[in-house]
This record gives sequence, C-alpha cells and structure tokens, in this order.
Amino acid sequence: TDQFQVSIEYTPFINVDADAGGSASCDGNFELGLQYSWLGVGEHELNVAIAWSHEFAEGDPAVVSEPGEQPEDEDNLYVVISKFIGDYGDTQAFVQLGNEIEDDENEAYLNLGLMARTASHVFSGELNWSDDQSFVTPGITWLLQDGMEIGVGVPIAIEGDDDYKVIANLVYEWE
Repeated sequence: TDQFQVSIEYTPFINVDADAGGSASCDGNFELGLQYSWLGVGEHELNVAIAWSHEFAEGDPAVVSEPGEQPEDEDNLYVVISKFIGDYGDTQAFVQLGNEIEDDENEAYLNLGLMARTASHVFSGELNWSDDQSFVTPGITWLLQDGMEIGVGVPIAIEGDDDYKVIANLVYEWE
C-alpha cells in the first residue's frame, strides 16, 4: 500500500581496514524491515513513519562484529518525521530518531536530513549521530524507469574511528 512498506536489505560486500590487523573483505548481514507511514498529518502537513527491522547476523564475523566477539542479531526501532518545504513539494526535511537493540545493549541515534527531487535525481544531505560515530552524508539517487532507483552516499566521519564509507542502494517499487 502507499502507507505500508516491507524492506529487504543485504550487504554483499564489506571491506574493513583495521589499524593494526590489516584489512578484511567479506559478505555482510541480511535485514528484514517493516514501516508504516501517515502522510499530511495535522495542520502542518507532517509525514510520520514508524518502523522496525531485524538484522540477522549471518555475515562474516571478520567484518560484521568487533574483533574477538561473535556477531549477534540486532533490532532497530525508529520514527521519522518529515515536512515538504518550498512551493513545489520537491524538497523535504526530516528527522529520524531511533534505537538499535543488540542483546542487552541499546544505542540511540539521530539523523537530520534534507532531500531535493528533480525529474531524474534525488539529492540528499544528512547529519548522522550516534554515541560512537558521527557522519555528514551527501548522496544522490538516480530515478530510473518503471519504479527502479539506484543511489549512492558517502558518509564522511566528523567523529569516531572510521574515516569514510561508501554506501549504495537499489530500490524497486511496484504498484
């Protein structure tokens, strides 16, 4: 439906460059998620979504967990509030507040962002914050034909151990 979303995520390749231990390249985890959205809520016409996802720790331990630890499944709960800005409804600002739950550990995070859509692209910028790591993430998504989208982003660290990452997604939406 326009309000209900099911997502499947798989990370086929991760490269980790450890300071002293060399680098490792392996496959990552599989994730299943559900999201429900309400559009145009209240007098301010906010869009609100709540979501849950479960990440199955099936990837190679060398890249999906800390050294010496076994990978564990993780749940992610979050809410997103967004607002169309501008006269044409092609620009949107959002805030995402969430919590990652792994065994007995909880890690809260906050993402703030802005995205602008053209006829064939979506340009985005985000500030991603958590206790361990913070990033500024510029991105671009190409809107292809028949509900297909492909995007890439580059999270650039402003705090934490990592320097940068390269992330990508492939989305297919059908009616």
